Amino acid sequence: MARDGCIGNRRHLVRVGCELNADSTEFEEVHMIKDLALSLTFPPNRLRSLGALMSRLGFALTILGGFLKIGLKTIAHLQSMSRAVPTNTGIESILPGLPTWFIPESAEGFTFWVSVTALGLYCQYLAKEIKRIYF
Repeated sequence: MARDGCIGNRRHLVRVGCELNADSTEFEEVHMIKDLALSLTFPPNRLRSLGALMSRLGFALTILGGFLKIGLKTIAHLQSMSRAVPTNTGIESILPGLPTWFIPESAEGFTFWVSVTALGLYCQYLAKEIKRIYF
């Protein structure tokens, strides 16, 4: 830990002449997380941009997954009405050669992307509040 009641990150400690014990990493880890949180929130434009990216990506992938789910059900229904032999229709057969791990196909996938969208919207709200209070 820091001696003489010194607080702050490593640059601050060097500036005021404090030292860290060589065997203590707790001080560095706590301040690394705190510095990461501060770098995301100040200036708040970073947090707003991150929130916008998360909300747009989550919304787009939720809509894409919904359209693909409706399309697959429609294809399966049309195949059952016709006399054709039903084939395996999955997203991987509709989009061959493209990675499809990010497209929600189940309730868990839809829940994940809806929560990413909600988290992005909350980040935008939080950035607006930070800007209103501090700037």
